[in-house]
Amino acid sequence: MKRKLYSLLVSVLAAALVFGGCGSQGGNPSGASDTSAVSTAGSSAQSKIDTSKEAEIVMYIIGNQSPDFENVMKEFNKKSLDDLNATLQVNYLNWGEYKTKYPLILSAGEPIDLIYTATWMNYYYQAQKGAFKPIEDLLPVYCPESYKTITEEAMKQATVNGHIYAVAGTKESYNAYGPVVRKDLMDKYGMKSIDTFDQYGDFLKAVAKNEKGMDPTFFTSTGSEIDDIYMLSKGLYPLTGNSGSIYWIDPKQEQPKVFSKTDWDGMPEFLAKMKEWSDAGCWSKSALANKDTEKMNNGTAASRIKNLEVWVSSNIDTKWDFNFYNFVEPIEILSHMQDAMAVPTSSNNTERALMLLDKIKSDKTYYNLLNFGIEGVNYKIHEDNTIESVDSTKFAFQNGFWGMQMRDFDLNKVGSPETLPQIQKEYHDTAVPNKFRSYYMDTEKIKNEYAAVQNVMEQYFNPLELGYVDPVKGLDTTQKQMKAAGNEKVLAELQAQIDKFIADNK
Repeated sequence: MKRKLYSLLVSVLAAALVFGGCGSQGGNPSGASDTSAVSTAGSSAQSKIDTSKEAEIVMYIIGNQSPDFENVMKEFNKKSLDDLNATLQVNYLNWGEYKTKYPLILSAGEPIDLIYTATWMNYYYQAQKGAFKPIEDLLPVYCPESYKTITEEAMKQATVNGHIYAVAGTKESYNAYGPVVRKDLMDKYGMKSIDTFDQYGDFLKAVAKNEKGMDPTFFTSTGSEIDDIYMLSKGLYPLTGNSGSIYWIDPKQEQPKVFSKTDWDGMPEFLAKMKEWSDAGCWSKSALANKDTEKMNNGTAASRIKNLEVWVSSNIDTKWDFNFYNFVEPIEILSHMQDAMAVPTSSNNTERALMLLDKIKSDKTYYNLLNFGIEGVNYKIHEDNTIESVDSTKFAFQNGFWGMQMRDFDLNKVGSPETLPQIQKEYHDTAVPNKFRSYYMDTEKIKNEYAAVQNVMEQYFNPLELGYVDPVKGLDTTQKQMKAAGNEKVLAELQAQIDKFIADNK
């Protein structure tokens, strides 16, 4: 959202709610919007809201529910009943099925009040389709405390066609991505580091040859990210801002040309490599049917391609030590829409849901319950302000609640890798801006072609990239299917959008 739109939004809210003025961002070193007047009036307005009728807030998030979660929610709901006369019902979409179930749940019209969303969950596409309610008028009233933490950049990145459809947390995430690898197996094979894609392949082949019954790496039925990490390692940028993107650019070009990954000139080399790795047993022949997301944590897989957070949790939650090797350069801070919460259009309790969201993001007792469990039962905090899980098998920290993570409430976990603070500082100090993280793909004009292209990728490219079919013939077939699906029309539309985005952001 441009500054004038932001200012207009605040002015309208101020007039409608008799808020007083709202300052500009200037002079605010944190970059957060100066919303103190709006927030104060919002808190006052919220106190007058009728909460006499008990409400059940229905939330959907991604992840696998912990065994002790229901006990934690009993404590959570005692507080929320006292404060807001509302309870929270959390429903998990597990890792093996979320990609198929998530869009179905949104389109079915089931009453849902809060749902996790992100760029990698097609936030912009879903917003354009009308899956979420616009909340720009509601945030200052029903989320006054967390509203104060929203920066103009976050508002801009959450805006679709002039409306804000989601609100993010304040914890920074980085684009670092690469192999998370068992350290003991690296030591066993005399590998000191994995600095290149081919070195990772050497590790996978060594495991395939020597560790019977163990997958060198694994994927799930939702697809592989190995093509993404390969392209990211070449300095390319996915137009969705995340893994799984079909369309890419080279951000180093002055006037980038949009291309599909199937047309990328480096794809034949990549596919030949994947065929070689597949034939060497680097992953299961049934990888795309797998729904077990815990293979690395239970010792049946030696590695996976993931991010810094997965590396940390794997070191904490298992008996093995893991190394992480970032293949992405340069380091960038991800879009604020990497992790966020939205209100579906099917919500029956929108106002109360936002009030509860505000509690979670501004009150540490609410935040800690959802993210860490019950103090003394599920976690304990040490004098150095680190947090330790009592039993991670019973309650996993921050399990699915990434859309509400707040920097000021975040704690490093006991058992985190010793090098984590150093890596976090390095990423923070060296991160560079990428203007394309404020771009979003508008697929409204090409929605039929885009859906058809997505189907082609799932049917033809997913098995192709894992070496299950001949790389040359398979790529030719996929390219022909992409053309028949409308790839050229999609490319033309996205190119026009990128050209306009560049012209508007010079």
